[in-house]
Amino acid sequence: MTDIPAFWRKRGALAWLLFPLSLLFAAGVSLRRYLLRAQAVRFAVPVVVVGNVSVGGNGKTPVVIALASALRERGFRVGIVSGGYGGAVYRTAAVCEVSCDSKADAVGDEPLLLARQSGAPVVIGRDRVAAVEYLLTRYPGLDVVISDDGLQHYRLARSVEWGVVAADFGLGNGFMLPAGPLRESRRRLKKVQALLVTGEGTAADSVQFRKVPRYRLQAHSEGVYRLVDGSWMSWQTLHGHPCFLLTAIARGERVREALYGKLAVVDAHYLPDHAEIPAEAARFAGGEGWIVVTGKDAVKLDHWPQALRERVLVVHYEMALPALLLDVLEKQLRNSA
Repeated sequence: MTDIPAFWRKRGALAWLLFPLSLLFAAGVSLRRYLLRAQAVRFAVPVVVVGNVSVGGNGKTPVVIALASALRERGFRVGIVSGGYGGAVYRTAAVCEVSCDSKADAVGDEPLLLARQSGAPVVIGRDRVAAVEYLLTRYPGLDVVISDDGLQHYRLARSVEWGVVAADFGLGNGFMLPAGPLRESRRRLKKVQALLVTGEGTAADSVQFRKVPRYRLQAHSEGVYRLVDGSWMSWQTLHGHPCFLLTAIARGERVREALYGKLAVVDAHYLPDHAEIPAEAARFAGGEGWIVVTGKDAVKLDHWPQALRERVLVVHYEMALPALLLDVLEKQLRNSA
């Protein structure tokens, strides 16, 4: 199962049938971009937007976590804003800070993961301008704000934009919604300061622009950790032990592919991106064996019974950012400060 429609991958009959609607969508996007740019709000600190033009599963959040860590190592005081999609706060259009003790059903799974792994203060809000205002009021000493997603939030002026594309999906069939997966046209990526291609695959090989630096990023992992106590377990320790993959991320089948040869994944169950994960969802794993989830899934399992939580292993991945990319960004940030 995947939550990306099959017809978004190639230009088949259904995609062409919906193409006239994509033209209407594109016209609306252009008008919205024009109107919001005229209202853009610029802040005293530089804003870095990490976003994409396609729907879901491009690897933005791991990039943001890696970026926040790298900038802190270089002496920057970093804050993060995010939309909080999937949480109750998002539905109310409110703004709030996310703590490590927040609940995923309130603040969303990705912001909670950011709060627990980035080491930076995280504020969520559908209105990115309001979120940045709130963040800077709470933390006036910040040197830079990172926006997780937000390429299309044009009312928020930004100093640097990074576009993220999944190597195994690219831009799909290249059509805009609803005929394809694009929120904006491919040409929008000509305006970013860096194009980041994440993961394995060749679908994004054609996504290149002459004046936009392109970087290939790889996530790496040395093993998993237990949900109940955070204790580390190597791939070798788990060799031959039956594992069951349960995940609610975009194109979750990629996780199983990444685990091939590392874990003995007997079966997998994929839920839609950002979906809640009730304890009943683990029934397919039976009464024995490890239940394997991603970090984004793990933040939503606080309500599971303890006996079930003790069976959960969390796959830990880290995204490596090239030193050259960080050097260029540091120069951009210091010039815009």
